[in-house]
Amino acid sequence: ELSRIGARLAELADGGGTGGDEAERARNSVADVAGEAETVRLRDEWNAAYWRSTGWWEHQVITAPEVRLYDCFNESDAMVSDISSVVSDFIASGKPYAVTDSAGLGAEEFKRQNTAVRAAVILSNEAGELAELLAAVTDPAADTLAEARRELKDYLLGPDEPTSMEQFNAAAQALAAKAEARNVGVAQRLGADQDLAVPDREAASSGAGTGESEALAEADAAADPDAVGVPGAETAETKGTSAAH
Repeated sequence: ELSRIGARLAELADGGGTGGDEAERARNSVADVAGEAETVRLRDEWNAAYWRSTGWWEHQVITAPEVRLYDCFNESDAMVSDISSVVSDFIASGKPYAVTDSAGLGAEEFKRQNTAVRAAVILSNEAGELAELLAAVTDPAADTLAEARRELKDYLLGPDEPTSMEQFNAAAQALAAKAEARNVGVAQRLGADQDLAVPDREAASSGAGTGESEALAEADAAADPDAVGVPGAETAETKGTSAAH
C-alpha cells in the first residue's frame, strides 16, 4: 500500500512530465486544483498506512521525509530531546517530556536559562532521572509536572481558544488599523503645512501683513500733513516735526 501511494504521489509531483527543471515547471504550469486535493488525500493515506505498518510497541527510527513531525508527536507517549525548538512544539501535546542537560548546568540553572524546559524532567548525562519520566507516562498519579506543563503551554503558545490563526488575524487587523490611523494623521499634517505655504494673492496685492500699506500711509502723511482720514498722518507729522528740530 505504501508503494502504491508513493508511486502515485511521485506522478503528481512530476506534473505530468512536462520537462524542464522544477523552476521551469513552476513557471509554466497552472494550478491543478484536483491534483492538489488528491495529493493531500494521498499524503494522509500514506501517513496512516505507515503507522499501521509496524506495531505500537516496536522501536522505530524515523528517516522517511514523508513522515510528519506532528504525527510523530501524536503517536508517541513522551519525548526525550536536547534543547531545541522541537521542545516548544511538543509542549502543545501536553505529554511528558525530558530534556538533556548535556552541559551539566544543573536542573535549576538549566531551567533558569531555558524557559521551554521548566516543565520537563531534566536529564543529567547519567540519565538517572529517566525513571521519573517513565513513571509519568505509565501512571498519571505520578505525573507531578502535568500542571506545570499546562501553565507553560499557555505561557509559550497561548490559549487553545481562540485558535492561533484567529489570534494572528486579529493582531494583523489591529496593526493595519493602527497604521491606517497613523497615515491619516500624517496626511492631515501635510495638508495643513501645504495650506500655510500657499501664497495669498489678495494679501500680496494689498500689501497686507507686509508693512507696505503702513509705509505708504506714512509717506502720504509726510507729503500732506493736513490730509484727513489718512492712517498714521499724525504720527508721520510728529516724526517730521521732531526731525526738523
